[in-house]
Amino acid sequence: MSVVRFGSVVVGVTYRIEAVDWTEAFGGDHLEVLTRMLVDRVRQACEGQAPTARAVL
Repeated sequence: MSVVRFGSVVVGVTYRIEAVDWTEAFGGDHLEVLTRMLVDRVRQACEGQAPTARAVL
């Protein structure tokens, strides 16, 4: 889980993987990538742009 504040916007992400599918490939790196993408989208929206940021996992 991660929570980030950008100005007055708070973004929370919960990244859950079923135990059966757990591998080292699905670690904290994916959560960081998703969080960065959401913060980029919030920044774009706050700047009046259409949110276009994407994440590639």
